[in-house]
Amino acid sequence: MIIGSNPAFVFIHIPKCAGTFVRKSVCGRNDTVCYFGLQPHPEYGKLDHSHMPLLVVQREFPEVFTKIQEYPAFAIVRNPYSRFSSSFFQHMRLYENQNLKKLNDRDAQKKLDEIMELLDKHRDDELLPAKYIHFQRQKDYVFLNGQQVVEHLYLFEDFPGFLSGFAQITGIHLSDEKKDGVKKINQSPFLYRNKFLQSLIQAPRPLKGRLFPLLPESIRSAIKKTIFIPAKIKTNELFLSESVRTFIQDYYRDDLKLYEGLAGVNERTIL
Repeated sequence: MIIGSNPAFVFIHIPKCAGTFVRKSVCGRNDTVCYFGLQPHPEYGKLDHSHMPLLVVQREFPEVFTKIQEYPAFAIVRNPYSRFSSSFFQHMRLYENQNLKKLNDRDAQKKLDEIMELLDKHRDDELLPAKYIHFQRQKDYVFLNGQQVVEHLYLFEDFPGFLSGFAQITGIHLSDEKKDGVKKINQSPFLYRNKFLQSLIQAPRPLKGRLFPLLPESIRSAIKKTIFIPAKIKTNELFLSESVRTFIQDYYRDDLKLYEGLAGVNERTIL
């Protein structure tokens, strides 16, 4: 969460919705306060100050919540299906110490099932455990007690629209300060195409490390395309399976309605 005073604004950082780009762009300003990082908390154990839902902000930082109500407040909302897969990869990197390139389909499915089971167990909690905060519902950052609190909502998939709207209201031109960020937020990690290629490549690792840099760029590029595939493509079968779709449609029901309302589409269109 980011609070600006001159000009006045609030940016609510919904996990996996380009908030890191915004934070890195504006948090060096003298007139900006950025809430960031895990902090000990007597009730929650740990509280991620970057991603506090509105109910938690209201309770823990009432003066900040007042600013959310009074200042122009911004948030970026994402397609719940793509956000769920992105949250999964983020969780695996940060909390499972898992190299995504070594993650096979069976292990990914097992971990995904565990996460869905845990989320279902905590479905009525106001705040997920800190290590699962990237799966917190988006509605918790926009609405409180059924009322919309954050006024200015933009689509993750239309990031230039956010840059333009933010600049028009605040006068801060984020694109001028961090041009590379727009590309980075849409990059996906790469995974081995299959288990056989993974074992074949990993076995002669020392030899590969010496010889691969000596090959022409065109050959290196061709080899990479043969061995690796963007995680988004490889995991479509996993994350768009019937069980995962059913879970998202149930657990993130309100997020789907929020996204559909902003994007002007229905669920069949956004799959």
